[in-house]
Amino acid sequence: MRKLFKGFYTPNASEAEFIWSDRNTIFIFDTNALLNFYSYEQDTRNELFDFLEVIKDRVWLPHQVALEYQMRRLEIIARERDTFHKIDRFFDRINEDISIKLIDELNIKSRLPELAKELESFSKKINALIIKFRTEVLERQQELKPDVISHDSIRERFDLIFQDNIGKPFSNDELIDIYSEGVTRYEDKIPPGYKDRSKSELDEYIYSGCSYKKEFGDLIIWKQIIDMAKSPDVNSVVFITDEKKEDWWYQIRKKMIGPLQALQTEIYKETNIEHFKMYDTKSFLEAASVYANVKINKSSLEDILSVNKVNYEHFSIENETTDHFNTIKNDGNNILISDIFNEYIKVINSRVNEKDVVDISVLQKINAVKGVVDGLDDVGGSMGSGKILGVADEKNSDTDPDVSKG
Repeated sequence: MRKLFKGFYTPNASEAEFIWSDRNTIFIFDTNALLNFYSYEQDTRNELFDFLEVIKDRVWLPHQVALEYQMRRLEIIARERDTFHKIDRFFDRINEDISIKLIDELNIKSRLPELAKELESFSKKINALIIKFRTEVLERQQELKPDVISHDSIRERFDLIFQDNIGKPFSNDELIDIYSEGVTRYEDKIPPGYKDRSKSELDEYIYSGCSYKKEFGDLIIWKQIIDMAKSPDVNSVVFITDEKKEDWWYQIRKKMIGPLQALQTEIYKETNIEHFKMYDTKSFLEAASVYANVKINKSSLEDILSVNKVNYEHFSIENETTDHFNTIKNDGNNILISDIFNEYIKVINSRVNEKDVVDISVLQKINAVKGVVDGLDDVGGSMGSGKILGVADEKNSDTDPDVSKG
């Protein structure tokens, strides 16, 4: 039955071992797998690049992937660097909330001079921690991020690894045929790409005389993968993508099990390959540690997991900072900003015996600032270790690379 319904089966452990050891296995990378390099910590990038060097005679990029990478690279770099500016502005707002909204706007100096002194002292402590964080963490992290203006060391590494391993582009006539087929496929929800139907029909660009419609980008990539798999020198195809949508992966309760049956059935029908395997970057490295005897640091896997989740869910800067700044270090001790604030609250309570002594608007402003300060309890320690973008580790992530990810 397995032979008749091959699309319903994913390679087992022994087959996966064969795939990784076979010299006729081709490792193909998706656009997002490349662009995510700009969000990883330096150590994570180095581990990934080192392994790509090991298998560089078996790696390959569809032309569409290489083109999308070049088209989106600067946008991703700018977004990464803009994160630092947003964090800076976030910190600036904290001081403004204390010094302007509380002290100046409410005229606390004249109405409650003792409280004003405590607020000013509190503001100085907060500012000292922020300055320390900016100089010891943010500035160092900015130096590690590629700059749009300067040379791009990440692209330089990709150039060396993939220089002779990029597929040919489709002609404009071939693209038109794919778009026509894509309309029918998407209506019938035939993967991949039908989840991109929401992209505007006007969302297209011209490159080298050909018109590229973004809603069919995944389908173009898939067609180029199939064309590559038709080569007599290819026995197995491994596709590494950080795409999470259900038009690529079979999912149960949002857990990725493996590539969709329809994808596997199509590639087996159109080619003579023995095996088709899909990984996300994290499970790809996990599999490399098992089948290629590559040492992978746990911190790299955690970094990849964090980056993938953030980039997929498009977290706002407020969530990014809240998820990553756990503590801010001061003189070697982990001091929570809310601890300082809570001490300040105790001072207020010691001076206020009845609610009506302090205007209700003052209390409202104080509570508003407390909400901001509480958020800072989730800011700091991770950044100190080199993390800017990401989310907390998922405790229940799978450890078996060939069970969890197809």
